[in-house]
Amino acid sequence: MATNVVVDRRRFSRETRRLALAGILGPPFFVIVFLVLGFIKPGYDPVVRFVSEGSIGELGWIQIVNFLVFGATLLVFSLALWQGFGARLSGRIGSVLIGIVGVGVVAAGVFVADPDSQIVTTHGALHEAVSLMAFLGLALACFCFARRFWNDLRFAVYSIATGGL
Repeated sequence: MATNVVVDRRRFSRETRRLALAGILGPPFFVIVFLVLGFIKPGYDPVVRFVSEGSIGELGWIQIVNFLVFGATLLVFSLALWQGFGARLSGRIGSVLIGIVGVGVVAAGVFVADPDSQIVTTHGALHEAVSLMAFLGLALACFCFARRFWNDLRFAVYSIATGGL
């Protein structure tokens, strides 16, 4: 089925496709790692606890590395988005926002979350700030790409719904 999204096939080089693969594989890998961590880390359940809490204590290094790798995949993905959809301002802004999300996820790995307590450390506060930046950047990127794909209503609606969620 043909789509109305105008794509210049020359812009999707082999390199761009390889970069885009990071954005395709990164999110499910991130989820798989924190779910497996929930099985092997004593006292941690990613279904009822924040994913960031997997970084605390025993085996926390696994979630820290997971954040670092996932953030790196998002940075690489933002380059693919820029190469593939950066011909318009909305595509460029969306690509930059995904890059900012990647930086936020890397920083969320560097600054470990606080345990569920009343005490807020500098690391915990920074973790919350960069996490907010990442979540907000992701929603805004969805709205930018909705504008970029406005010619194909299915992609635009999907992007708007994703950004809203």
